[in-house]
Amino acid sequence: MSCALCGGKNAPNSALTLPPVCPTRHLTSHLFMNIHFERRTDRPDTQGRCVIHLRATFDGQGLRLATGEQCIAADWKDKQGWFRKSFTDLDNATLRLKAQRNRLEDAYST
Repeated sequence: MSCALCGGKNAPNSALTLPPVCPTRHLTSHLFMNIHFERRTDRPDTQGRCVIHLRATFDGQGLRLATGEQCIAADWKDKQGWFRKSFTDLDNATLRLKAQRNRLEDAYST
């Protein structure tokens, strides 16, 4: 694996250090991905439900993906970016969102 900024090879034994360090000592923040979920309140449907989007930032880039999940404001915790326990399909929605998050992390790490 090489540094996304300089193309240089990682330091020796990079498999033992997390995260890998660029030998030229570039900031390592470009090696991390930040993923969170947000409820898009700008386009509610006729029942007041809004789409849940996955937001990811990595390598100075941003990505927003529709998850296919929807909920009303009363079922969403803005600060935590997750469903309230009162959400009727909580278990299935949690499984689906975690699976999407895992797929994105796997795609980014390869």
